[in-house]
Amino acid sequence: LALGGVLVTYSLAKELFGRRCGFLSAIILISSLGYPGLSRVLSTDIIFTFFCLSCYLFFVRKNYSLFYLFMALGFMTKGPVVLIITLIPICAFLIYERKTDVFKEMHLGPGLLLFAAISLSWFVYEILLNKGLLHNWIFQQTLGRITSRGKQPFYFFVPVTIGLFFPWIFFLSPALKRHLSFKRAPLDKKQTSMFLLFLWLVLPFLFFSCIGKKLVPYTLPLLAPLAIMTARLWDEAMDNPKIFLSRMFSVSYYIFLLCLGILLAGMVVFLAGRFDYKLGIEAARLNIIAMSIILAGAITVSLSAFKLKKTQRLFWTITLSCALFFLTAIDLLPKIETGISKSIKVLALKIKEDLRPPDLVVNYRCFLKSLPFYLSRRTIVVERNRHTAYEEDPEKWREYLLKDKKELYRLLSARGLRVFCITYTWEFEKLKKEYSRPLYLLGKAGKYVLFVNREVRE
Repeated sequence: LALGGVLVTYSLAKELFGRRCGFLSAIILISSLGYPGLSRVLSTDIIFTFFCLSCYLFFVRKNYSLFYLFMALGFMTKGPVVLIITLIPICAFLIYERKTDVFKEMHLGPGLLLFAAISLSWFVYEILLNKGLLHNWIFQQTLGRITSRGKQPFYFFVPVTIGLFFPWIFFLSPALKRHLSFKRAPLDKKQTSMFLLFLWLVLPFLFFSCIGKKLVPYTLPLLAPLAIMTARLWDEAMDNPKIFLSRMFSVSYYIFLLCLGILLAGMVVFLAGRFDYKLGIEAARLNIIAMSIILAGAITVSLSAFKLKKTQRLFWTITLSCALFFLTAIDLLPKIETGISKSIKVLALKIKEDLRPPDLVVNYRCFLKSLPFYLSRRTIVVERNRHTAYEEDPEKWREYLLKDKKELYRLLSARGLRVFCITYTWEFEKLKKEYSRPLYLLGKAGKYVLFVNREVRE
C-alpha cells in the first residue's frame, strides 16, 4: 500500500492545485528519506497512512461515504488516533473558515453511525472472544501510551520530521511563507487548501509531541501534507523562476547545500581514515565511493542550475541524486556485519538456517512481533505480560505465554529438546550465571542476543 499512498497523494494534490503539482507531490514524497524507508518496516503504519490519505482525498472530493469508510478502516488499523489525524483537523478547518454548513453536507450524524458500525464491529467481536481485551485496549494501548512518562523530550518529533522529510524539508519554509494564509475564507481557494494541509500537519504533530510514548512511525501520515505544500512552491517556481531571487528560498537552498557538503566531507574522511571497523568495510567501500560521487555531482549540478535559475533542472537533480543515494545506501545495509545490526531479521535468519520442526523459539522478557513473520511459525513468550496477555488469557494461548523463569528453565532442560531463545543482552548475562548448564551464543542484534541450549553443529 506504500505505492497506493503515493497515488492518493498525487490525486489529492491534483484536486487542490492541479495535475503538475500532483505529480511533483508524488515525486517529492517517494524521494524523501522517510516514506520509502518506513514503508519497508514490518508494521501497520503504512496501511494506516494509506487510509488517512484516502480520508482527505474523499473529503476534498465531497464523497463523504468513502470518507467515513476509510476513517473506519483507519480506526480498525490503529484505533482512535485516526480521528486525531483526519476528523479533528478537518473540523478545525471548517470552523476556522466559517464553513460549518459543510457539516450538513457531510451528514455528520449518519456518517459517524456508519463509521461506528464498520469500525466497532470487529472490536466488539474480539472483545467478546477475548476476556480482558477491552481493558488492555483502553488502559494500556490507548490511555497508557498517552499518559505514560516517555524518555523522549517534547521536541522529539522535530528532528525526526527533519530527517524523514530530508532533503525537501529545507524548502518547506519558503513554501509556507509564500502560500500560507491565516485569513478566514480568502478569495484564493489555493490558500484555503494550504491552510487545510497546514492543520493536517500541525494538530497531530502537537498531539504526538504531548503524549508520553513517542515513536518515529507516528509521523508517517504527516509526510503527505509536507510533500504537497513543498510541491506547491516548486510548481509555481517552474512558471516563475524569479522565486529563486527571494531571500527565503536562497537561504533554504544554501542550507541544503551545506548539509550535502558536510555529508560528503564525512564520507571522504571515512574513506581516507584507517579505522578498525566492525563491519564489512571492504565490501561496502564501493557503495561509499558511489555515494560520495553522487553527492559531489548533486552539489555541482544543482548549484549550476540554481545560479542559472533552471527550476526543472534543479528539481530533477535533487530528486534523482537523492533516489540514487538512498538506493546505494539500501544496498550497503546488508553488507554490514550481523553483529552490529539492530534489525531482528538477522537473528531470525540465523534461527531459520538450522530450525527443525521439533525445535522451540522463545522470547524471554521481550516480545518481538516480527519474529513469527520471519520464521512462519508461532513463538513462545516467557515473563512478558505487556502486549502479550490480558487480564485473563484464553486457555488456547497458555502454551505460548509462559509466566516466569522457572518455565524457561524447564524448556531449556528438557531432554532432546532444542530451544532457540532471544532476550536482552543483560538478561542473557544473568541467565549464564544462574543456569547450571551451558548456553551457546549464536548472534547479536543491537540490544538483543540469540542463544541456544544445545550446540549447533556446522
